[in-house]
This record gives sequence, C-alpha cells and structure tokens, in this order.
Amino acid sequence: MSSASTDFSSCNERVQIKVLILGERGVGITSDVWKFVGNTCENVSKGILRKSVRVNDKLYELNVFDTVAVEEFGGTPPVYKDVDMCLLMYAANDLCSFRNVTYWISKFKKEANIKNADAFSFIVVGNKQDVPDYARLISRKEADDWCWNNTLWHSEISTKEEPTINRVDPSSGSPAALQSLAS
Repeated sequence: MSSASTDFSSCNERVQIKVLILGERGVGITSDVWKFVGNTCENVSKGILRKSVRVNDKLYELNVFDTVAVEEFGGTPPVYKDVDMCLLMYAANDLCSFRNVTYWISKFKKEANIKNADAFSFIVVGNKQDVPDYARLISRKEADDWCWNNTLWHSEISTKEEPTINRVDPSSGSPAALQSLAS
C-alpha cells in the first residue's frame, strides 16, 4: 500500500501533474478543492491551485484546475490541454449530476484531444456522502457498480468532513494512477 505525506525531504523524484476537476455547478467542486489544498497551497491564478503530495519516494506537484472558477473568469478550453488526470465530481443527492458524468467524460475527451482516451486516468468522486440515506439519490453501491462497469475509479467524500479529496487515495486507485503517470 502507498503512503502519502507532506514530508518532502526524502523524495527522490518530482513529478508535475495537471489535474482537472469537472462536474455540475453546485456539487461542491470549489469547496472541495480549497479544502484539499488547505493551508499548503499556492494560488497560481484564478481557479488554479497547486499542492505537493508525497507518495512513497516521489513528490507529486499537483496543479489543480477548478473549472467552475475558471469558467467565471472566461472559458475553459485551454485548461483541457496537457491534463494528466481528471476528477469527475457529482453530488450524492443530485441524480442529474451523476448521470452527467458521461457528458463530462465526452466533453473532456473532445476538448483535450488526448491520444489514448481509453487509458486516461479518470476518477469519479461522489461528494456529499454525509447526506442522510433518505436524501441520497445515488447509492454508493449504484455508483460503484456503474464505475466498475465503465472501468473508472470511484470514491466518495464530503466537504463537511476531513480530509475531503485527500480521501481519494489508496482505495480509489489514485496512487496507482499517479505512479502510472510518472512511468
């Protein structure tokens, strides 16, 4: 199992990774991005934040693009260029946001013009896992099954709980995705 930390002194290698987060407005993208980067981020520009994460002996410098924030400052097509990983966010209490994950995948593949779209690292992230069962419109099992059938990693988080996107980690396969990007 991989271990993530913020101690960068013993890192043997640095890897730059561009991460794009896509999803419907209101699913919590901006809140989760800001909570993820916390007090250890560098605001590169509007809607772009940087965070360094250590996984085993590698330092991953994540440039996280919040497309909701970027859209507010003018269009998104340039942010799709040279993306290494894409998080597709939906809200557990918003069935439409989950159904639109396929739209975001299609839009990304079209805009990013990636060479091997089938091997690209997508991670589906269900936000608002803290909502009561009666308010959930997409169950964890339903989302897990759909992602499994579409060869996508899946994780659930909550902006209200810690550590939010930090939980998109070993169980979702993201360290494997990070390590595959480095090789």
